[in-house]
Amino acid sequence: PNPFSNYIDLKVTVQTAGEVEMEILDMSGKKISRLLYGELESGEHVIRWNGNTDEGVRVKPGMYLCRFSKEGKVTYIRLIKQ
Repeated sequence: PNPFSNYIDLKVTVQTAGEVEMEILDMSGKKISRLLYGELESGEHVIRWNGNTDEGVRVKPGMYLCRFSKEGKVTYIRLIKQ
């Protein structure tokens, strides 16, 4: 897990350019924030999540999932909001 208080920087490495999606989910699988959607160049990228929902509401302390999708491949990262 990746603990954070105010915000968290999520590092992703993209081998080849392509369409990607990065979302934050609660533990029931509900999307609470979309961080990224669109074309991303190859290389390392840092995406910051400020700990808010898409509506601007601060999330409560607890566990969340970051879902990163590229061309059908999905990776999950566990996050802990303190």
